[in-house]
Amino acid sequence: MDVGYQFEYKDKVLTPLLVAAERGLTSTVIRLMQLWPTSSPAYTAINKIGRNILHIAAAGNKLEMIQGILKYCPEIFKDEILKQQDDNGDTLLHLLISHGCFVPELIKHTGLDTMAKNKRNWTPLDMLYLRDDIIADQKKDVIFKEKTKLLMDEEQAHSELEKKKHLQTYKKRTNTQIIVTALITTVTFTVGFTMPGGLYQSGGIDQGLVIFSKKAAFNTFMVSDAIALLLSTSSLVFYFLESMNEDPHQVRKLNAASTGLNIVSVIAMMLTFIAGTYVVLSKSPGLAISVCVICSLFFLLIIVLSIKIFYNGRIKRNNTS
Repeated sequence: MDVGYQFEYKDKVLTPLLVAAERGLTSTVIRLMQLWPTSSPAYTAINKIGRNILHIAAAGNKLEMIQGILKYCPEIFKDEILKQQDDNGDTLLHLLISHGCFVPELIKHTGLDTMAKNKRNWTPLDMLYLRDDIIADQKKDVIFKEKTKLLMDEEQAHSELEKKKHLQTYKKRTNTQIIVTALITTVTFTVGFTMPGGLYQSGGIDQGLVIFSKKAAFNTFMVSDAIALLLSTSSLVFYFLESMNEDPHQVRKLNAASTGLNIVSVIAMMLTFIAGTYVVLSKSPGLAISVCVICSLFFLLIIVLSIKIFYNGRIKRNNTS
């Protein structure tokens, strides 16, 4: 196929490029230019009113077509079609301004003649100031950018304020939780040296040893007390780290971990009390079992609350999705 072939269209000679441009076939124009011989003078061909392909695209307000022509037109013809004037003396700039079309790609082209006059003796700059809507659009664009920047700044400031509020809330909560954790740590530490049933005081090889050390309930007492001490001490360290951290995300994670450790340490402390009471009251099984059952209601409460929190969280996630 000879893409530079000229054929008759009505009473004028047109190239396929001109026909495609006049019919608004942007993709066809771009494809033809990709196949067109770079040395062909058909790039500068004009129609019956003296307009080249760029003029036609500008008059039709075809932004994509103009961009495609500027991209694929050979450099040897680019300056010529940019400066060409139609039968009314209008250049590409005259037509773009007249139809209110802005092409950013034209800014980098030095071949534009901003002082060329058409038959009405107007330069492109004269027409620009006569087009109030273009100036208004430019003003609107500037105002829009300024408002967008202002809104972004406000959103950023609001986000920073929210972060500070959350940080302050977590730190206030931490101050209260540190006291509770310190109390748990103190109690579990003290219990570890206050043995239920006391120590042997009668002399001999067992002097100073725990009286109930061979009972299974006493072993449970010591292990649960050690777990409570470990968890409460770890929670206390996390709270100290939380108070020194300024990152809301890290503070939230540390707070959640500390709270979880605290809850488990309280559970372990309750188990310590039950085991210790059972050891001391082993000679009164009825009373020992009654105390254990009453204290075990605490674990039932924890289970019920955990199920409720899990269920509420699941409902909230389902509503969000």
